[in-house]
Amino acid sequence: VALVIFSVVCNGFSEVLPVWLASPAIVGGFSFGPGQIGRLQSLTGIVIIPLALCVTHRIIGSCGALCTLALGCAVNAVAALLPVLADQSNPTFHSHESISIAIVALIYTLGAASRSWAYPSAMMLSKQIAPHDRVGLAIGVNQSASSIGAAAGPLVAGAAYSYAAAAGRSAAFFVVAAVLSASAI
Repeated sequence: VALVIFSVVCNGFSEVLPVWLASPAIVGGFSFGPGQIGRLQSLTGIVIIPLALCVTHRIIGSCGALCTLALGCAVNAVAALLPVLADQSNPTFHSHESISIAIVALIYTLGAASRSWAYPSAMMLSKQIAPHDRVGLAIGVNQSASSIGAAAGPLVAGAAYSYAAAAGRSAAFFVVAAVLSASAI
């Protein structure tokens, strides 16, 4: 269940971020164009590869798979809450675009970190709790849970963000995403 919740929030949040960034400042967005959004999204690849190769296995080795899964969910919750701080309709940040862009870069970085930690940890936990003759089944269930979340996340998040933005409450969407991600812990 935790993996489905994490996957729904993580994938849905990832799909909503570019829409939020392209939205006008009056609804909390940045009015960014495709080039700006693409450069920010490239941070995910830049961050996730070194994390996966150099950091994730060390965290799992030190803390264990369960702790690392919880860490991934917690980091995703923080990433989901940060758009509220970077809201361009907030006069504090509207006049300081560089601070807001730094927050957006941090959002993408934390999102990449959360995926790098949560998915491998969930896979390891599936393998650890399964009897030796059922490891393949456990991995299949794990992958199915991830796939359900990956399919449902953009659908649910897209509809929820559209509704929240139309009501002038896009910040509420991000708060709910953060709470859901934290609930997967």
